[in-house]
Amino acid sequence: MHLLDLLESGRVDRESALAEFDRLASDWPPGAAEALEFTMHRLRWPEVRRTLEDHRQHGTDFRTRDLAAQVLEAFDDEWPAGDIYRTYREVG
Repeated sequence: MHLLDLLESGRVDRESALAEFDRLASDWPPGAAEALEFTMHRLRWPEVRRTLEDHRQHGTDFRTRDLAAQVLEAFDDEWPAGDIYRTYREVG
């Protein structure tokens, strides 16, 4: 929840945050999908969505294309896979 609080507080420049999300959606380090899912379900930043859609269509690795598709599901209001994050959403 602290990550969402930080992003929503305005203490982090949006452009800097977008650059980091872009890196996560390009390099896919461990935990990237989870961080993207958790934050983008609430934030729904269109720039991140476009980056993910581009990677899903043009990424060179089928595994990361699948991760991008998985994260894109978090942009939907109805996101059944998001139940795993319920504990974190209710903590705040």
